[in-house]
Amino acid sequence: MKVNQRLLFLVEVAMLSALAFLLDLLSGVIGKLPQGGSISLGMIPVFIIAFRWGVKGGLLSGLLFGLLQAFLGSPYIIHPVQGFLDYYLAFTVIGLSGIFFKKIQTSLLDKKQKMAILYITLGTLLGGILRLTIHVLAGVFFFASLTPEGTPVLIYSIGYNASYMIPTIIVSAIVVSFLLITAPRLVTRK
Repeated sequence: MKVNQRLLFLVEVAMLSALAFLLDLLSGVIGKLPQGGSISLGMIPVFIIAFRWGVKGGLLSGLLFGLLQAFLGSPYIIHPVQGFLDYYLAFTVIGLSGIFFKKIQTSLLDKKQKMAILYITLGTLLGGILRLTIHVLAGVFFFASLTPEGTPVLIYSIGYNASYMIPTIIVSAIVVSFLLITAPRLVTRK
């Protein structure tokens, strides 16, 4: 039985990581900012894996999503460290939202929808804000030359990255809450 669980875990992580990449590609068609970034639905599958399998599943799914972005997407990489931050680390930390997975699953199984929505929202906020923080740091260290004259680099990086990450976090929280309230089997395992 343990082998079946491990195989199920790996298959689900792989499938949802690929779905995250495809959703992000589709979102990028709508509009992409000059130095990268767009309002995207790509984090949603990573959150679902994190809320189904916990931090381990979330981190692995986020890492695979970042790898797919870096190798198959349209990466904007100007330095290897910036590429590591913006693609590997930023997408991997989304998976830390999985710290809420037990509370989300328990709330869903107990049919406590308001509590489930609260924990889903906290998880998406955590994963999204951690990703935003990594992008801001990469912006400060690697995109300072693009900052308009007289604007502090940190303020510019926060503004630039928040312009697409805040809407992405909000949309993700709404969509994941709706999906899991209407179909709790997406994350509850028996």
